[in-house]
Amino acid sequence: MTNPNAVALSGRRVVVTGASGLVGRSLIPRLLEHGAEVVSVFRRRPEWFSAVSDDPRHIECQADLALDPLPDTTMESATDLVHMAAVLFASNAATLYRDNIRITAHVAETAAAAPSIERVVFTSSLAARGPGDAPADTRPVSDYGRAKASCEAILRAHLAKKAPLAVLRPSVVLSNHDARMLALLNLLRRFPSRVAPHLPRRFSAVVVDDLADAIVAALSVQPALDGVFDVQHDADVDMNVVLGRPIGRSSAFARSVVRGVSASTSLWSRLTKSTPFLTADKLSEARHEAWCGDPRDFSALTGWSAGTPPTQMVQDALRSGVFETGPSKALDDTE
Repeated sequence: MTNPNAVALSGRRVVVTGASGLVGRSLIPRLLEHGAEVVSVFRRRPEWFSAVSDDPRHIECQADLALDPLPDTTMESATDLVHMAAVLFASNAATLYRDNIRITAHVAETAAAAPSIERVVFTSSLAARGPGDAPADTRPVSDYGRAKASCEAILRAHLAKKAPLAVLRPSVVLSNHDARMLALLNLLRRFPSRVAPHLPRRFSAVVVDDLADAIVAALSVQPALDGVFDVQHDADVDMNVVLGRPIGRSSAFARSVVRGVSASTSLWSRLTKSTPFLTADKLSEARHEAWCGDPRDFSALTGWSAGTPPTQMVQDALRSGVFETGPSKALDDTE
C-alpha cells in the first residue's frame, strides 16, 4: 500500500548504523532504489556489500560504536539517520547493557550536533516494553529489552529539540539469513514436542523485507513521524496452528534442563569468544506465553502493511525443510 503523502528519497543522504546486520541487508538496496545516498556504518564489512559496492551513492564507514563516537564527517550533509547498531548477545548482562548504551549515546551525540538532520528512525524491539497485549501495562523482562528501552530514552533526550524521532518496535524478525533462527526452526521441525513447550504460544512477527519497507515508509511519509510504533504483520503467529496441535507447558524438569543447556552454551561462548545460541536472557523472554504488537497506528500514518504472512512462512519452512542447511557462518552478534 502506498501513502499519498509519501515522498521520494532522491536528494536525501541517509546514515544507517548497524548496516551489516540482517535488516541492513534488505534495507540498503531499498534506500538506493528509492534514490537516496546511503552511508553504511558497520563494525565488520559483510560479504553482501559487494552487491552495492559499484553504486557511487553507497558510502562505507567502518567504526566500532561501542568504543568510539560516530565520526563527525559521517553526518556531514546527512538529512536522515536510521539507527540499528546494537549488541544482541554478550557474556553478561552488564556488558550487554553497557555496550548498547555506549553505542546509542555515541550516535545520539553526533546526530544532535549534525546541522542538517531532518528525521531519525530507531529500530528498537518489542522487548523494550515486554510481553502481552497492552503496551502501557507491561515492562521489559530481559536485559536486552531493558537496554533497548534505555536507548529509546537516550535518543529522545538528545533529539527532543533536534529532529522528529520514530521508534519502531518489531518483535520476531524472520530472515533466511539468520543462522540462529534457522537452527531453532530445524530443532522445532525435528523435535516439536520437545522444543515447542519452551516457546511463546502466540507472538507477532515480521519478515525482514517487510521491516525494511517499514523503515523506508518512516523516512518517506509527510509529515515526519514522531513517536513509538509497533511494526509487525497484523496476524499473530499461533504455535498451535503452526504445529497443528495444542502445545502443553514444559515440566519443571525440562525447564531446568534447558536452563542448564543455556548456562553451558553461554560458558562455552565465553571460553571460545563465540556467539551463544541460547542464553538465560532469551529464556526470560521465552517463558512468557504471548509477545504481540499492534501495527495499526503505524499503518494508518504511513500506508505500510506487512505483505508476507509469518505463519505461512514458518509452516512452509517446517514442512519443506528449507532451513535444513543454513549459512555456514553465523552472523555477527551485532546488527
